[in-house]
Amino acid sequence: MIKSKRHLSVVLSKLKSFEKTDIILEQYTTDSTVAASVLWHAYMKKRIFFVEKDMKNSIEKLKENLRMISPKLNMNRYQILNCDVTDFNYEVDLVIQNPPFGTKQKHADKKFLEKSFEVTNSIYSFHKTNTKKFVQTIAKEHH
Repeated sequence: MIKSKRHLSVVLSKLKSFEKTDIILEQYTTDSTVAASVLWHAYMKKRIFFVEKDMKNSIEKLKENLRMISPKLNMNRYQILNCDVTDFNYEVDLVIQNPPFGTKQKHADKKFLEKSFEVTNSIYSFHKTNTKKFVQTIAKEHH
């Protein structure tokens, strides 16, 4: 059982990552310390959804990693959806996302941001610093 944010960071650092990334999809691994901070906060919420367009078995990797974190994990608290983010229509307490940064395909992150603002008021979203003004503009439009 995970007992602290630091312990979570250590566990996350041992998880399997992408075997082969797709540069066009801007698939990058998030640092375990950063991920632990965000996930620790999310854990305090009632229910967690994982939404993933199943690229290169990412859903199976997610399930495998969740079981590795806690073999006795209560999967009733988690729901894994295989869908395009625009098809996600549940109101949630918190969105945590690591969308494409929009550097390979301009504004590829826009639909993720817009959907997030539709389903929650609390969003953690990872972006490159050079897209900061664009992200701020989207946030202002939806606030």
